[in-house]
Amino acid sequence: MNKQEQNKLNLVPISSRPREEQTAIGRRGGLASAAAKKEHKRIAAALREVLDEPVAQGSEITRLEAIALKAIKRLYDKPTINDVKVLADILGESVQTLNLATNETSVSVEVRNATTKRNLERAIREVSKPKTKR
Repeated sequence: MNKQEQNKLNLVPISSRPREEQTAIGRRGGLASAAAKKEHKRIAAALREVLDEPVAQGSEITRLEAIALKAIKRLYDKPTINDVKVLADILGESVQTLNLATNETSVSVEVRNATTKRNLERAIREVSKPKTKR
């Protein structure tokens, strides 16, 4: 019997464990989840603070606005689907999902604003066009 088969034999379903052990496992998971959320919130706040700073001293443009402007400029100059994703993320319009059965990650864009939706669709069509030599 190889190590992988031995590991499978060592697995005990949570439902067949004693109630106290189920509670302890759930508590540890809840505490770990709370700690992870707190850390994520702390990092997001720090990132938000950095992105809200001006690009240069005395500038009116924040770093986040500069990133958005650069992505928009690239959509006109040399479009990539990644730039569309960046803009959708900035607008809060993208949703990331993870399929646990296949372990695949996909990103979809759910746009509630009609004008934003038309603009993103136009950008995606532009990105999807075959390249022509100029």
